[in-house]
Amino acid sequence: MEGINAISKERGRVIDFKELLYGYYRVNPRLGVDYILDLLLVYKKYRGRKMIFPVRRHAYLQQAFGPLQLRRSPLVAHESSNRIHFVLPLSGRLAIFQRFMNNFQRVCVEPDENVRLVIVLYPTMENEDPSDEIKSIVLAFQRRIRGRKLQVELIERQEAFARAAALETGKSSCQLEDDCLLAFIDVDMVFTEKTLHHIRSHTIRGRQVYFPIVFSQFDPSFRAPLTYSVDSEIAVDVFEIDDDRGYWRFYGFGIVSVYRSDLERVGGMNTSIHGWGQEDVDLYDRTVAHADLAVFRAPDPALVHVFHPIACDGSKLTDKQKKMCIGTRAGTYASQQRLARYWIDNHSYAGE
Repeated sequence: MEGINAISKERGRVIDFKELLYGYYRVNPRLGVDYILDLLLVYKKYRGRKMIFPVRRHAYLQQAFGPLQLRRSPLVAHESSNRIHFVLPLSGRLAIFQRFMNNFQRVCVEPDENVRLVIVLYPTMENEDPSDEIKSIVLAFQRRIRGRKLQVELIERQEAFARAAALETGKSSCQLEDDCLLAFIDVDMVFTEKTLHHIRSHTIRGRQVYFPIVFSQFDPSFRAPLTYSVDSEIAVDVFEIDDDRGYWRFYGFGIVSVYRSDLERVGGMNTSIHGWGQEDVDLYDRTVAHADLAVFRAPDPALVHVFHPIACDGSKLTDKQKKMCIGTRAGTYASQQRLARYWIDNHSYAGE
């Protein structure tokens, strides 16, 4: 408005802002953010024939990006000295847990990475609770890594599973004065050593929290009437990224790396949230709203969410959680192109 009125005042008139009726914006990755605003204004002429009347005007604005800033990447030796404390909530899902640990063995155990894995284990309501088998797997890992800097720990809980409470428990296993670099992970994820580098590089104490954008697989059996099965081994093509295999989960915030002190700054995990989802969005919203912390988001091709069926139990979820769950499940079937082809191939039309 200062820009609009700079010339107007010299001509004996002024324009006052009243309301933004609507607007559009887009991000140009090379230039900045473009805005088109439809403004309701009041035109006032106070020289000559005085008059006041409302007007609408379109404003076209561009907010340019700031200058490019480069930050020196830490040396590998220095970077590896920064321990990552993975926190893994778990309830049942034995074969998937075995796959996670196979991946963990290859990425973290064999190269003796400076990491700590904290598994927060809950009982399951299934007919056969696999908790004993899970504990056996963890014990075998602990024996193999005895005397090394890498650590695997198990915390058992007896109440019903709640992801927010599990993450809060894992966080509390790290001493406050140590200010650990926490990485919240899910058992459905597989990753490579590049993810460790991204966690260490993109999480900055007191300044930045890292919410990676993960690649989420579509249902691999969509095109054929196959029965879904869980393989405890990692598929050789799991890190192949294309539009037909899956999608980038831009609105998924469950995987996050943050220093414990910064997690405390935003109030920790909201343990009043139970059941499927919403705890990650709650944490993300509070982090975005914090004046002293920036959120860093970027796709990580080395971090893949392996497909699994999603069950949305309405009896255990709030209406908001159920809506989020159903939306997520609908997005995991297949790409739009494959869904369209499926519809065309399996539906006949009148007159045919």
